[in-house]
Amino acid sequence: MYKYKLIKNLSFVMIAFVALVFPAKTFSWPREGSPEISQGKYFSITLDKGIDAVYVAEKLNYDYLLHPESALDLTATTHDSILAKTLDSLYLEVSDILDLHSYNYHGSIHFVKDQAAVRKIFAKYFGKEFSERSFFLQEENIIFISSEDLTLGMLGHEIAHAIICHYFVAPPPTKTQEVLAGYVEYSLRKKAGSLPVIINQ
Repeated sequence: MYKYKLIKNLSFVMIAFVALVFPAKTFSWPREGSPEISQGKYFSITLDKGIDAVYVAEKLNYDYLLHPESALDLTATTHDSILAKTLDSLYLEVSDILDLHSYNYHGSIHFVKDQAAVRKIFAKYFGKEFSERSFFLQEENIIFISSEDLTLGMLGHEIAHAIICHYFVAPPPTKTQEVLAGYVEYSLRKKAGSLPVIINQ
């Protein structure tokens, strides 16, 4: 607990330092009218038009500086690069939860507008209806996810699928993957305090 508080306090100091050293005018906003593509260590990130990095980061509400491997990283100076670092840090946390570490992994995350866009993409690949808000396409190593419905647990769930499929030569059965990905989602939601409260009567 002390270590966590120390890292958290340190992160606030670092954020303040970055704000002082790099004035607001140095931060870049995504351009209108075309998809934005950013590069992180573990993911290439595509934001459909109308979606910006700040919106996605706020939906995730995840402080990348809290992860030990990211705590001293002050290289993120734009909104896009901060989002990239956030997703890299989330990748590392999901790896820790699964206890599956692959540091040479690199995949893609495509943030689309809403569930209808996810459904359209799924139909394009599989010719089937799809009611979920995100999915991992193993053949192309890419996560498609609705920015409108985005949550930290949802993205962590899909990152878990990506890690599992990359780590094992022969990936576990689908049901086994779902159990592991569900555990990751539960762990992230528990840490964030977003689990539903059950009242015993």
